[in-house]
Amino acid sequence: KQWYQRRVRGAELPLLVGSLPEGWNLPTYLVLIIQAANVGPMIFTFLRQYRQRWASLKYGAYTILGTGFVAAIMLSQLWSKTVKVADDKTSSIPFLILSFMFALLDCTSSVVFLPFMAKYPPGYMIAFYIGE
Repeated sequence: KQWYQRRVRGAELPLLVGSLPEGWNLPTYLVLIIQAANVGPMIFTFLRQYRQRWASLKYGAYTILGTGFVAAIMLSQLWSKTVKVADDKTSSIPFLILSFMFALLDCTSSVVFLPFMAKYPPGYMIAFYIGE
């Protein structure tokens, strides 16, 4: 997920800007969406602290993997779809919503997977951080 967020979307941005109705405002929207997704780790940490049965690491990991899989399939099919938001304006709402989902999963995955990785020998953390 992180690789997609940072590398692929950055490489595809010139193509997306030309294809989607937001034009050169799209990079600004994406930055705001990615920053808003930083609420994910805060919510997960709050739930782990005060409602632990709602936020187990096991189900958190499954949720991240499953949601990421579904979001990737949906993004491959819906990235170019637009929605009419005003009389003469369209917006790529599906692309923006799915970008938020990817960013939310990206931000939250570190908080979920780091405690899980603590069970393994310290040498495995290097591979984890390279993947981050």
